[in-house]
Amino acid sequence: MRKKWFIPVTVCVTVVAVSVGYSFLGKKQAAIFLDQDGKKFYDLSEGKKEQISDDYASSAFDETVKILQSEKGYTKEEAERFLYKKDIVVETTRDPKLQAQLEEAWEQEKTFTRSKSPTANEAAMVIMDYEGQIKALKGNRDQDNAAKNYATDELIQIGSTIKPLSVYALAMEEKVIHYSSLVEDKPSVLQGMGGARLWPTNADGEYAGKILLENAIEVSKNTVPVQLVQTLGEEKICAFLREKLAFTTLVEEEDKENDLQPSALALGYLSKGTTLSHLTSCYRIFGGDGSYYKQTTILRVKEEDGTIIYENKNKGNQVISSETSSIMNQLLSSVVNGERGTARNAAIKGTQVIGKTGTIAEDQNVSSRLFVGATPEYIAGVWLGKSEKQTEFDQRTYITAVDVWKTVMDTVTLEKNSFELSGDIVTRDYCEQTGLLAGDACTSIKQGVYHKEDSLDFCSTCAKKKRK
Repeated sequence: MRKKWFIPVTVCVTVVAVSVGYSFLGKKQAAIFLDQDGKKFYDLSEGKKEQISDDYASSAFDETVKILQSEKGYTKEEAERFLYKKDIVVETTRDPKLQAQLEEAWEQEKTFTRSKSPTANEAAMVIMDYEGQIKALKGNRDQDNAAKNYATDELIQIGSTIKPLSVYALAMEEKVIHYSSLVEDKPSVLQGMGGARLWPTNADGEYAGKILLENAIEVSKNTVPVQLVQTLGEEKICAFLREKLAFTTLVEEEDKENDLQPSALALGYLSKGTTLSHLTSCYRIFGGDGSYYKQTTILRVKEEDGTIIYENKNKGNQVISSETSSIMNQLLSSVVNGERGTARNAAIKGTQVIGKTGTIAEDQNVSSRLFVGATPEYIAGVWLGKSEKQTEFDQRTYITAVDVWKTVMDTVTLEKNSFELSGDIVTRDYCEQTGLLAGDACTSIKQGVYHKEDSLDFCSTCAKKKRK
């Protein structure tokens, strides 16, 4: 009698256990996520995808699903089911200390507002190293909106943060401009049903005529990159962004509203936008060697027995020369260190910081702000924008993306303080009045960096003025 009872009971229990996802040992089968130190920080047995409260785990989950689709030919649903039914080990690039510092700052209301009342603005931040490995991230602030991950999933408009990528780097590489080029800060005249109007406007509301390229970047002039788009050509810029910097969401079909226009390529009003993590990874090209690494949260995906399903062998691609990268690096430092720089608050004592701000306006009202800033060790991007609950962006408190970036990065221990720039650039004195190499009669002189082969004339204007 014992055998008759023993066998059916055993079979019954086993069937029930397997059907709910448990192994014979009573352990629930599901993927676990390890940080860069090999310690578990999330277990999928804790809930379903829509219940993942950890922003980093959510991003790593989504990337792992795409990896399984590519490596095993699964559909999205099959890949997700695989992660919930198998003892998969996902090794990530997550830095537990950096993630903890970011989360601590994120929990403090003062990070986002100077007002006593809380702000409803949404926010996201990504911190990565120079191999594209995402070390820490926060996808949102609104816990009721946890399904929205603005760090890695949601497409956002990027505003003026596109200018160094789409226009200035390419124009510098093509020798259309050099460090001390004199550029024209003047608008175009657009004819419309309402009559003629000047476009684009600048944030400072002024048109200054001829100015130095460094100053145009420092204060984020809109007119200069628009003119450079017209010089370089929209098709060439789109090809550069798509082929070199992995902008996969550009709309280029001529029979529909597309990105083949200055408002998209010079001012960052793209048809679809891109993710904050992708935007941040693109700024890696300004680190000194000009190479681009695709952003990632994943090092390895393994089965329980150690069989490797996927291993990240992320290799950088040369996008611009190391000379162009180094020159752009110095120009972007003016955004942080210049007297009128739009990211002056991002300066860190004892550490070089470069970067670019961005603003998006809808119907002349600000709807989001961005800042991508880089130290010699990390590249970090911050986005502030409207939540789905808001009808307009809250500007009362005037905490900018730069301020949020600085609050977080001030807590980070930085071991590298100086960028390693190309040895093939040269430093020369130039005349601030003409942008040419300084002559003996020049009195307003600054230093700039140039390609060795740049053929620049010496300023003769100052000497002529002196003779008069």
